[in-house]
Amino acid sequence: MSAVVDEWILKANGDFRVAEHEFARSDSPVYDAVCYHCQQAIEKLMKAVVIANSQTPPFTHDLQILDGLIRLISPTWLSDANELRFLTLAAVQYRYPGESADRNAAERALSFCKAYRSKLLVILNRADA
Repeated sequence: MSAVVDEWILKANGDFRVAEHEFARSDSPVYDAVCYHCQQAIEKLMKAVVIANSQTPPFTHDLQILDGLIRLISPTWLSDANELRFLTLAAVQYRYPGESADRNAAERALSFCKAYRSKLLVILNRADA
């Protein structure tokens, strides 16, 4: 695997660890940050898959767009449009005044993140990461 792909995986793993750590905090967890970092972890892993297949990922944070590319690369890839839409929107809508994530939204984001992370790491032959 290329050093570039490894770096994308490393960055994705960092986002995942931040999301898990923040969710587990006993004193005032920032659920907005959990949602944001969950989306970022999956976006970076999706882009790693694209790069590992000798393609250049588009400059987008929309997981559904990246999902379309993953489907072309890995025909067995299974995803749920509603879950990906939730992660994409959660990363944006909770970053600005007007809406805030609650524990349920953060728990949902983390659950989706864990599931997609596992599947993407398998595609990348990095199930141990």
